[in-house]
Amino acid sequence: MREIFLAFRTRSQAMWFFEQAQSYRLPTKVINTPKEAMAGCGLAVKMLYRDLNRAKILLQRGDYSSLVGIFAYMADGSIKSLRS
Repeated sequence: MREIFLAFRTRSQAMWFFEQAQSYRLPTKVINTPKEAMAGCGLAVKMLYRDLNRAKILLQRGDYSSLVGIFAYMADGSIKSLRS
């Protein structure tokens, strides 16, 4: 488990989280949400697993009511939910 992504129901909250993460110098990337996450908007924010705790701090500071969950890419190519 090296990379994770945070899936959001709305594009605006996905972009807002991305901008906030960038302002804290977290290496992030906006991606299309993998279909396995079953999220609505189609956008997610991808980052390294090592930055998960910092991402959780950002989530607590903001109102990200559209967060679907935090998911990890597994070695076998599957996706695992870390938080719903």
